[in-house]
Amino acid sequence: RALQIQQKHFGPDHIQVATTLMNLGNVHYNQGDYVKARDFYKRALQIQQKHFGPDHIQVATTLINLGNVHRNQGHYEKARDFSKRALQTQQKDSSLTHLPHKSCSNSDNFFLGFCLYSYSSSPPAFVD
Repeated sequence: RALQIQQKHFGPDHIQVATTLMNLGNVHYNQGDYVKARDFYKRALQIQQKHFGPDHIQVATTLINLGNVHRNQGHYEKARDFSKRALQTQQKDSSLTHLPHKSCSNSDNFFLGFCLYSYSSSPPAFVD
């Protein structure tokens, strides 16, 4: 209901709508409904990229969430791809220069490593 009100008030591509979509995606993710979570995250990502561009921390967060959805569905190659994009986005976001960037990268590298490990018994090489 909040989503409908926001879409009517702000329009369907407003950043507040993306925030609500992310929250709804998180609810469905936590309930184990990964298909619905993915759909909400994808819609949020479209709005975020339109509003912020591709290299923003909010975009990276949504990419991580999509990677988590795919990992939990056993789609390890897709999870790896989303995680790699998220890490690259984090590294490009100039607003992160004041943050302890290594800790962000290390957690994403851990997730990326997990995806590679889970992808097969002998993980494919990760090449930039």
